[in-house]
Amino acid sequence: MTRDDGGDAVGVDAPVAEVRRVVGGRALVLTGDDRRRADPVTERDAEALLTANVLLGTAGELTVFVSVLVVAVRRRSPAVGRSRGHGPRAWPDNAFSPSSGTR
Repeated sequence: MTRDDGGDAVGVDAPVAEVRRVVGGRALVLTGDDRRRADPVTERDAEALLTANVLLGTAGELTVFVSVLVVAVRRRSPAVGRSRGHGPRAWPDNAFSPSSGTR
């Protein structure tokens, strides 16, 4: 079925049986999952999926990197304090706790 403006796909909001009765054999009526067959460009879907995978992978890698960096800094901080002459009592158990103050 071709519209007056040259398009060959039409969206209709009506009962399926009535649409099939009106168009007869002149058009293919697609419903449900079959509607994807009307989309001629499936490469865009594959591109979008690839882009989403790349973005999620990058975000995951960044999360792991930041986590490892934070753990390394937290392990290093007490060692730096001890190397400056602070004893175990002078260095708090949690160097990043609000009560630890600045040292």
